Amino acid sequence: MAACSKIGGYQCEFLGTVSEDFVCKHCKQVARDPHVTSCCSETFCQLCITFIIKDKKPCQSCETAEFFTTLNTKYQRRILALEVCCTEKDRGCEWTGKLEGLEAHLDVDTGDCEYVDVECPNKCEQPVEKRNLNTHLANCCPKREFTCQHCNFKATYEIVSNDHWPQCSFYPVPCPNACGIQAIERGDIEAHLLQCPLEEVECDFIHTGCGTKLPRQDMEKHVEESTQKHMALMSATSLRSSREFEKKLQEQRQEFEQRLQEQQKDSEDKLQTQRDEFTKALQVQNQEIQQSLSEKDQEIRELSNQLVLREREVQQQLQEKEDEIKQVREQLQEEMEKKDQEIRE
Repeated sequence: MAACSKIGGYQCEFLGTVSEDFVCKHCKQVARDPHVTSCCSETFCQLCITFIIKDKKPCQSCETAEFFTTLNTKYQRRILALEVCCTEKDRGCEWTGKLEGLEAHLDVDTGDCEYVDVECPNKCEQPVEKRNLNTHLANCCPKREFTCQHCNFKATYEIVSNDHWPQCSFYPVPCPNACGIQAIERGDIEAHLLQCPLEEVECDFIHTGCGTKLPRQDMEKHVEESTQKHMALMSATSLRSSREFEKKLQEQRQEFEQRLQEQQKDSEDKLQTQRDEFTKALQVQNQEIQQSLSEKDQEIRELSNQLVLREREVQQQLQEKEDEIKQVREQLQEEMEKKDQEIRE
């Protein structure tokens, strides 16, 4: 709270006159933790003079560049003994007392000030005076526990009011047509609109071409007053439907004939393709047979040639053997003749 802030001087309403000696020359408020300067003995809050020295600024009273300060305990005792009003006086607190007791009076836990702001236990971040906390928790806090009175859904009040109620099926809402009924459960709206006298409906003869739309309560009168119009529309619709049916039938017949022709052509194409494939396969097979016969003839000719050659070889071998036998016989004959000659001799 700004009134109890420990930064700068005291922001309180003092009773009676306050000596100028107690006023900080920087913030112009009654000095908190009063320090006096070594250069001119003027009074400053401890925090105010600390910032001045840290920023290397001269004394704001006498412009001395270098100085130091000390705590004036006498001033401090006298300041803390000054009579002040509660900082929540504007809210209605009538407490008065010494300055030194103000902080204890304002303490949110142990103090007796009922007008000081306290933190909501539900962390709703709304400022709440201590005296109103119970009422706030019971009736005002957006984060308090809350039950929807229409369907017993439980959550925080802000969730129920912001998220649940806009879609709760049992939440009462007025008729969207402003027919006079103010409380209809949201889930029953569609059923209500089916009989609401102000719901806009289409003419029963819409299929004949009547595009009239009127509140339900006025539609009966429209039908009664538009009998001839509706009959004319029905006649025109019937004629149009008959023509459309004939046209559609003709289109279906043409489509069927076209499909039949396409199927016949497809069948003929498939048959011709199969015939061509069979003929081609037969030709290939005939060529293979001819080639195979030619190869066999070639093999037979080669075998015949081989047999002729073999026969010649055999005949030559036989002739050679006969020649050898003949030579052997001649040799034997010669030897026998020699033997006989020898014997005769």
